[in-house]
Amino acid sequence: MIRAANLRPGRDTGGFRANEHEASWCAYRLEQQGLTRKEIEEKLIKEGYGRQDVAWLRKLGVFPPTL
Repeated sequence: MIRAANLRPGRDTGGFRANEHEASWCAYRLEQQGLTRKEIEEKLIKEGYGRQDVAWLRKLGVFPPTL
């Protein structure tokens, strides 16, 4: 309970959009199956995720490192 206080909005957490969240889980599952970075990217694009989603995931470091 808050008494006699003015509430102010906090900082934006930069939440994920639903398709970005699903794409990151899809990438994780593909990585667990042993697919390479390139194979994961190709599969995500075939699954209907946009190139921007794939680029964003790459920037976050979701994909396994290249050998």
